[in-house]
Amino acid sequence: MVSSMKSKKRNLFFDYLLIFIIGFVLLYPIIWMFFSTFKTNEEIFGSFKLLPESFSFQYYIDGWKGSGKFTYAKFFLNTFIMVVPTTLLTVLSATFVAYGFARFNFPGKKFLFILLLAMMMFHLQIKYVEEPFLKQEFKEQYLRYYQQVNRYVGKRTGFK
Repeated sequence: MVSSMKSKKRNLFFDYLLIFIIGFVLLYPIIWMFFSTFKTNEEIFGSFKLLPESFSFQYYIDGWKGSGKFTYAKFFLNTFIMVVPTTLLTVLSATFVAYGFARFNFPGKKFLFILLLAMMMFHLQIKYVEEPFLKQEFKEQYLRYYQQVNRYVGKRTGFK
């Protein structure tokens, strides 16, 4: 009985050791990338050391200033202008739809629920997969459609 407990503890120790080693191997590139943000280009490409010779926040300062006429603060603001209303409206509309599916029985409920799940799984980004093919085959029609969508989105969001 005592020897089986020792072997279980030993097996558990080796299991945890294996998990730790695999976790470290998987997380090391992310940790290295984080510390690389404080290194110079010569240090990044010249050595495999984890820690930099000297920590420099200059790249963060330069990145925040941005490039050209736009700063990172402008990018940040634009993100919040787009994300906050989109998230709130999505949660609101999803609440109404979920209430309808949960409380009411109506013909075609299962089909519509499956359709809803399918629409959630195929995001708008899938549209961009076929975009180059549409440009080649239906250039004029696609251009008209694309301009209309851009006008609509520009009017709704304030971006041009």
